[in-house]
Amino acid sequence: MIRFLTVLLILFLPTLPAAAQDTQGQSALEIEEHITGLDIENHFKHIEELYTGKAPDMNAIQAFIEQYPLDDFVLSGTATSNRGSQEPVAFSKTKIQFIEEEKERDYDLIDTRIRHTLTDIKYLDDKLSAEVSYTSLYQGRMKKIIPRKGLSFLDFKSLSICTTTLKLVDGTIKGKNANCKTDIIYGEPISAH
Repeated sequence: MIRFLTVLLILFLPTLPAAAQDTQGQSALEIEEHITGLDIENHFKHIEELYTGKAPDMNAIQAFIEQYPLDDFVLSGTATSNRGSQEPVAFSKTKIQFIEEEKERDYDLIDTRIRHTLTDIKYLDDKLSAEVSYTSLYQGRMKKIIPRKGLSFLDFKSLSICTTTLKLVDGTIKGKNANCKTDIIYGEPISAH
């Protein structure tokens, strides 16, 4: 269940111009880089486009996950599901753990949809960072080949309530940390022979 959380979380990739030409085309005029609400909205929109579809591109998702976290990134929180003890399970992952978990993923996603609702944005003093609170509703199906059993499908729905710190670095939004409370509902596994 914890490995699946990597797929559920909010990651985005907007860009901004670092410099602009003056009206006479002479020297470049440096523009002070800062994070904006539009950057943040575009970041979430990018994630929605990446994870929504009949067959999301798992290689593109992995590439995004590898470039998203800053070196000191930490993902933490709790997760509950209708499987197992149904008690909240606490988790905490570093950048390396976060990326390695995605590399170890042993399923594909199909018929998925994710939607984010931003509930609060607090801009930080460095002008490059913002603390963003949001909810994320994610649903779809995991497809996995199980040795000696064949193809298996597992439907899921999840609701995450998160607070994350995003930072604009060289025109790209990166993740500094995230804390999420996630509830997951799994359907019954379906085997295809």
